[in-house]
Amino acid sequence: MFLQAIYKMKKIKTNTNFSLKRGKLRVFVVLLLSLLALTACSIKQQRIAAENPENKISFTDSTQMSRLEKSVLKQIDEHSHKNGFYFIATGVEAFSTLTGLISSAERSIDLQSFLYHDDRTGRLLAYKLLQAADRGVRVRILLDDFFSSSKISLLATLNAHRNIEVRFFNPISTSRWARPLAFIAKFRKVTRRMHNKAFIVDRHVAIIGGRNVGDVYYAMRDDYQFTDLDVLSVGPVVKSISTSFNTFWTSRWAVAAVSYNQYDRTSNGSKVVKKKLTQLRVNAKKLQRSSFMKAVKRSGVVRKLRHANLSLLWSNSRLMYDPPEKVRGRRKHRKKYLMNQLMPYLAQARSEVLIITPYFIPSRSGLRWIKRLRKKGVKVTILTNSFASNDIPFAYIGYERYRRKVLEMGVELYEFKPTAETKRRKTYKWLKSIPRSGLHAKLIIIDGEKMIIGSPNINPRSRNLDTEIAIMVNSTEIAEKMSALFSKLIKPVNSYRVVLRKRVNDWKEADDPNVSDEDEQLVWKTNKQGKQVQYRQEPNTGLFEHLGILFIGLLPIEGFL
Repeated sequence: MFLQAIYKMKKIKTNTNFSLKRGKLRVFVVLLLSLLALTACSIKQQRIAAENPENKISFTDSTQMSRLEKSVLKQIDEHSHKNGFYFIATGVEAFSTLTGLISSAERSIDLQSFLYHDDRTGRLLAYKLLQAADRGVRVRILLDDFFSSSKISLLATLNAHRNIEVRFFNPISTSRWARPLAFIAKFRKVTRRMHNKAFIVDRHVAIIGGRNVGDVYYAMRDDYQFTDLDVLSVGPVVKSISTSFNTFWTSRWAVAAVSYNQYDRTSNGSKVVKKKLTQLRVNAKKLQRSSFMKAVKRSGVVRKLRHANLSLLWSNSRLMYDPPEKVRGRRKHRKKYLMNQLMPYLAQARSEVLIITPYFIPSRSGLRWIKRLRKKGVKVTILTNSFASNDIPFAYIGYERYRRKVLEMGVELYEFKPTAETKRRKTYKWLKSIPRSGLHAKLIIIDGEKMIIGSPNINPRSRNLDTEIAIMVNSTEIAEKMSALFSKLIKPVNSYRVVLRKRVNDWKEADDPNVSDEDEQLVWKTNKQGKQVQYRQEPNTGLFEHLGILFIGLLPIEGFL
C-alpha cells in the first residue's frame, strides 16, 4: 500500500539543530524581542535558493511523452497552435476535472493556491496526490502561508513523501507560538498575500480561475457554497502559466514547509502524520461510495480530453500575473502589477463592459475609470454579492459606501441572492440541506470580444496588496458564451437588480421634477412567485446586521479590503 511505502521512501525531517541550541533558546525565550528575532531567523534558514529549486525532490523525469500530452499536442497541431479552452462552471465538474488530471498525470503536478482546506474534498485531493507521487509523479504545492498553519498536519503529511514538496509563500512564522507576535511586529508584511490559483499537469494542461481547494468550492458543503468559474487551458499559454508558477516557486518568498515537529515541538510529528494518513485513507474509502463521487465520475472532462472529444474553444490569449515582488510593496514595481496591465484594455472599451466580482470595492481610482467609460457611452454592468450572500461582511461594507455613486453614474448593478442556483443544488443528493449561495467567480467581458478570467477581484487588495493571475482571451465566440453565463446569473431567480428610485412622501410625488438626487432611495427589484417585488433595504438582513454595517463602515480599513 502506498500509505506504508511513503515512510520507506522518506523519513520525516526534524529540526536537528534544535536539541543542540536548546540551552540558548531557554535564555532567549524569556525576552519578547529575542523571540521575534528567532522567528525571523528561522524563516531565513528555511529559504531555498532559486538556483536549486528542486533539491529535495528525487524522481525520474521521463523524456517520453505521456498519453495526455500526446492527445493535447495533436489537438493543438490541428488548430494552428492556438490555445484551447474549456470553462468549468460547477463545483462537481471542477472537482472531477482536478482529480481526473491528477489520475492521468505521468510526469509532474504543480498546484498553487491561496487556501487549501482540510475537509472532505481537500483530504481526497491529498490522497490522490499521494497516489500520483507513488507512481513517480513529481508534485509541487505552493500555498499562501496566512491560513496554512491551521492545516499543518495535512500539509506535513504531503511534504513527508519524497516526490512531494510543499512551500509556503510570504511566511508569517514557522512556529505556532510566534505567529501571533509576528502579526503585530510584521503587520505590513502579513497583509500582503499570494492570491493566485493555478494547477498544471505534465506541463501541457492547466487550470486557472477563482477556486481554492475545499468543500465550499466543490459543491460539498451543506450550509454554504460558492458559484465560481475556472478555465482549463491547453496550448502555448500553459507554458506561460508554468513559468508564472516557477517564478513564484523559486522566489525568495517561497519557503520550504517545516515538519510538524518544527512547527509544534510539543507534539510527536511522526504520530501526527501517521494518524493523518489513516484519516486520508478512511475519508477516501467513504467518499468513493458516495453519490457525490458518482456525480464526479459522470462528468468525464479529462476522459474526453484524452480521447480528443472535449469541446474546446480555440483562440489567441495573453496571460497576466503580478510579480512575486509585489509583496514588498515597492512603488517602482507598480507598472508590472496585473491591474495596471489590465486597465488599458478596459480603457479601450467601445460599447459594453460586463463584470462579475464577488468583492466590488472600486475606491476612488475605480470610480474614475467607470466615469470615463460612462462618458464615452460605454454600458457598464456589474454583478457582485448581496449582504446575505457575502462570506466576508467587511468586503460588503467597503462596497456599500460606493454603491450609490456607481448607480448615479448609470451603472447597471446586480447583487447575487443567497438562494441563487437553488434548483441545481436540489439535485445534489449528498447534501443534507439546501446551502446558502455565494458568488466567487471573477470575470470581465469587453465589447463582446475580449474575456478576462482569473483570481483578481475589483478591490484595493487585488490592486495593491495581493498577487493575482488572469488570462485574457480574444474571441467573439468565447465572449458570447461567457455573456450567456452572465445573463443567466443576473436573472431575477439568481440576483437582485439595484436601482435608485425617487422617494415618495407627503410633500413630493415621484414624478415631481423638484425631487433632488438626495431624495432618491435604493431599491432592490426581483421576482417572487411570478410577481415583481421591491425592497427598500438590503434583503434578508435584520436590525442587528444593519447596525453592524453602520458601525464597521466607520472603521478606516478600506485599503485592506
